[in-house]
Amino acid sequence: MAVPLPRSSVLALLCLLCLASGSPVQKEAKASRHQGSAGPVYRVSERPAAHLQADPYISASLTWSADLDNAFTQGSLTLKNNELLVHHTGLYFVYAQATFGGLRCPQENRNLVYLRVFLNSVQHEDKMQILRADKTPCEQPQDTTPVGWRKPIFLAGAFKLEKGDSLYVSASDVETILKENGATYFGAYAL
Repeated sequence: MAVPLPRSSVLALLCLLCLASGSPVQKEAKASRHQGSAGPVYRVSERPAAHLQADPYISASLTWSADLDNAFTQGSLTLKNNELLVHHTGLYFVYAQATFGGLRCPQENRNLVYLRVFLNSVQHEDKMQILRADKTPCEQPQDTTPVGWRKPIFLAGAFKLEKGDSLYVSASDVETILKENGATYFGAYAL
């Protein structure tokens, strides 16, 4: 006949089992080593990452902020002069979104909006466009869009970035970019 263990003994046993299996950071480090990762192994809190939001208080340009709402930089990615600076070589997932919108569609001669991400590389003299998308802002005639128009463009890709590289975003029709929380953002994180 089995004797029931006191509740405190059961909890202590569970804690020991959890410690023996390793923390999520330890598991991630072990998995990275076993998969032959060429890059450094970071603790989750040190992993280079940035999520920037368009500053709604600056209307004349697309200016990024790391101090609004859920925006941040950590590890070896920093924001300087509206560019994301890379301080460690490695593979990075880079993403950007701009949401364009307004009450009236842009004039006929401005029938495309675009979003681009550029790389200033330490290995190349010229800036390189690494991500780009163009969209037609209004597919319907002007008189059938009484509630206005919205057109998000999302870009993403994985890139090998070198120490000293920087990333920046360019967009058309900045005056139509929505800068509310979650509408327009830019970021990267180490893979």
